[in-house]
Amino acid sequence: MAIIDSIILSSEQDPQVGYIFALSSKHSSYGYLVSAANKVNNLKYTSWAPQKELFSTDKVKLFITHCGANSVIEANYFGVKPLGSPITDEQYSVMTRLKNMGLSKQIKLTDDSQTILKLV
Repeated sequence: MAIIDSIILSSEQDPQVGYIFALSSKHSSYGYLVSAANKVNNLKYTSWAPQKELFSTDKVKLFITHCGANSVIEANYFGVKPLGSPITDEQYSVMTRLKNMGLSKQIKLTDDSQTILKLV
């Protein structure tokens, strides 16, 4: 929940910035996200987002990702900085390569909100 809480906190601190949060409606945190997002005006949530279309605009500055290879490739192609939170072995491998190339930092599920906000 720290990642969701950090995004909510950030959106409250800077109401001029818009946030889009894509999370499967089957995810255990989806209900929490919906409840939290309804408290702020500049955070929209969805179970799917058209990444390439969003990345191709100049409005997306940061992409918090699970480090799926296609998502990371798309973000880098469009010059959008990924901030990784991997879950599976393959995603950890992608995250390691991104960090080694200086292209991303990692959010850990155990990080508290203040740590995450510093990375963002």
